[in-house]
Amino acid sequence: MRIFGAETMHKFAPMHRFAVTAVFALSCFAGKAQYENLDAYLERMAELKKYIGTVMLATDDKILYEKATGPAAAEPGTDGTVKMNTPESAYRIGSITKPFTAVMVLKSAENGVVSLDDKLAKWHPEVRNAEQISLRQMLSHTSGIPSYTDLSDMKDWKYRENRTDEMIIRIRDLQPEFEPGTRYKYSNSNYFLLGSVLEKLYNKPYEALLEEMVTGPLGMKKTGIDAVRNRIALSEGLSPTLSGWNAVPPVHPSVPYAAGALYCTANDLHTFSAAVFSGGLFKEEATLSKMKTPVQSNYGLGLFESEAAGEFALAHNGGIDGYSSTWMYFPDKGLHLILLSNNFISDHSSVADAAVRIHRGESTELPQARASKVLPLETLNKYAGAYSLDAGFLLDVRAAGGGLSCQIPGQERVQLQAANDTVFFSQIHNLEIVFTREDDGSTAYLTLEQAGYTFKGEPFNLPDHVFEPDAKVLARLAGDYEIRPGFDLRIFVRDGVLMGQATGQGAFELIAESETRYFATVAPIDIEFERDDDGRATGLKLRQAGQVLQADRKKEGPEGEKQPQD
Repeated sequence: MRIFGAETMHKFAPMHRFAVTAVFALSCFAGKAQYENLDAYLERMAELKKYIGTVMLATDDKILYEKATGPAAAEPGTDGTVKMNTPESAYRIGSITKPFTAVMVLKSAENGVVSLDDKLAKWHPEVRNAEQISLRQMLSHTSGIPSYTDLSDMKDWKYRENRTDEMIIRIRDLQPEFEPGTRYKYSNSNYFLLGSVLEKLYNKPYEALLEEMVTGPLGMKKTGIDAVRNRIALSEGLSPTLSGWNAVPPVHPSVPYAAGALYCTANDLHTFSAAVFSGGLFKEEATLSKMKTPVQSNYGLGLFESEAAGEFALAHNGGIDGYSSTWMYFPDKGLHLILLSNNFISDHSSVADAAVRIHRGESTELPQARASKVLPLETLNKYAGAYSLDAGFLLDVRAAGGGLSCQIPGQERVQLQAANDTVFFSQIHNLEIVFTREDDGSTAYLTLEQAGYTFKGEPFNLPDHVFEPDAKVLARLAGDYEIRPGFDLRIFVRDGVLMGQATGQGAFELIAESETRYFATVAPIDIEFERDDDGRATGLKLRQAGQVLQADRKKEGPEGEKQPQD
């Protein structure tokens, strides 16, 4: 289960770790015996479905270690065997695309084609705050532009080709989250727009510029965007199940674009890494310094400060449906670590720590399956129900097979095993839920942990019955409701169903409890309409996460004809 799924939050966003204050020196290279320990570790991780894919350790000019584990496809091929990952396998690398985009922008600045202080308004004045947002702020995620991958309707268009101008319309309508330069918040919109700026600067497609400026000069023949056109056979994106693996439908590359569309092999990424950190891609040493020096938080201009097993690193991670990736460089010893996986929830953090420890000549214990127990239905039923997560979603929990199952709308249902009476886990999804109970045995709240993120969820009582209002009632509710200046909630009818859509966000379905009260099934949102004597809505109250927002209906526009924003 992905709490940060593509249809909800940062599917292309990195699963990064934060910088440490001390810098530790790496020891001399580990010998063959230590790398045999890493072989055994990775094989065990693959057996447990906790990590599959390619792992590489290298200096600038030498591969020290490489190994691939796990299946490269969900189903057997025509010869009846399942294709397996190899060190030469190509994978989609998600947000590791961003450093490639950053390199092209920085090279353009070196060559005088553009200034990092140029404002976005030169190319995209339609984006809110564009006249205040610099390319430097977009590179460092300090622009305040929200991420388009937060749009709740992303699942409706992420599998088809989208024109760049279509995508920019979605970004254009997003409400700024803060004043440019005042804060850091990771946003895929920044790098999508930077890709468009590059195309406008050179009047060439992004992929052609990538080949001209980076992959061509470096001889990276298995790196690009369109694997089908380039005849590159990618390892298939997979999702683990209790009995095997399922294929994950691929996001169309036009959606992640310059923020997350690239595929790559470990060898190609090592070539890129060595070129970046040797300074071979830049004319001036100061350019690399800009790239790796944090602006705010731990992010520079396309690179994070990070760590593994206590060792300081410069890095970027990535995740896109069916794939996850980690690229780390340890500057004290010139060590490159590359992890490419065809499973979105592979445990990169544990593998990176193990690889660095083993490289130092230390040993590491092999991972073990977590012990579980079967609980009686009476105990399990106490936890069944809906929970409002502080991430803004509803979590549906049910009793299932001696344990529990849970599901977020739009994502797969996940089976949970019981560690004890209050702790449940999914080993293959790296997920744990802990229930805290009241004195009477009822659930007070739950805590969900996954991939380093923690969420609190409180019981959410759904209506006991669903009411079916007629079409005339729904038509009289349709209209725009002003929550605050510049931010409206649009209510409209689609195929006989009442829908809601906030400015710059995706549409969601509303289910009726009565003629005037409605709730969303995708998030803990409750809406109560206020009506005049003729039954026409004049305003509404929206309740979410303990907040009550009052919104008056705007006067303009006929009833029932409001349509969703594109």
